[in-house]
Amino acid sequence: MLKRFCHGVLLLAVVGLVSGLGSATQVTLSESAQALTFTGTASGADVTFTTLSGNGLFGTDHGHYTMTLSSGPISLVPSSPFNPDMDDVASGSWVLSLTFTDVTNPGTFSGTWNLDVLSSATTRVPQFIGSVLVTSGTNQFQNWVGTTLDGDFTINLGRHPTVSQIFQNVGAQTSGNISSGELVPTPEPGTLGLLGSGLLAFAGVLRRYFI
Repeated sequence: MLKRFCHGVLLLAVVGLVSGLGSATQVTLSESAQALTFTGTASGADVTFTTLSGNGLFGTDHGHYTMTLSSGPISLVPSSPFNPDMDDVASGSWVLSLTFTDVTNPGTFSGTWNLDVLSSATTRVPQFIGSVLVTSGTNQFQNWVGTTLDGDFTINLGRHPTVSQIFQNVGAQTSGNISSGELVPTPEPGTLGLLGSGLLAFAGVLRRYFI
């Protein structure tokens, strides 16, 4: 009975530590006030917009975000190897910038997106997946400068065609607003090591106490 209790306590501690590691620093994006447009091209599709902005959260703090596309469009090409549900983001002169401001506890960070793929292209909720390199930060975000955030954002196309339906259909269009997104700092190897060591030590303490 005591062993089962020990295992239960340890499991709760692990869940709490791991969830705390992510949620405390996660940035969550909500619906944007503006839409972006996908236009079919001979090679795939182009993504165009000027600015996307909306509310967001940093942990439980309220904030807002702005994404700005310059030197666009962002071009999508067939994935390699080919997957009808996924498109690759072509490299080019486009620059997608992100700024997030924490309103509850004033602080701001900015960075640039590196978009890798567009997933769920056959659905009406395609998702861009990539990462953000943080180039500047103030207050609680100062130590984020130079780090990379794993990130994604989902587009809600509503009743409009899917990206796969306009893909390589020159001139065909579909559009939608950002419906959700998240940015999570990539754990450093040292941090993961400390977490693992801490859990092992905690397990040892519990074992000696209950056995």
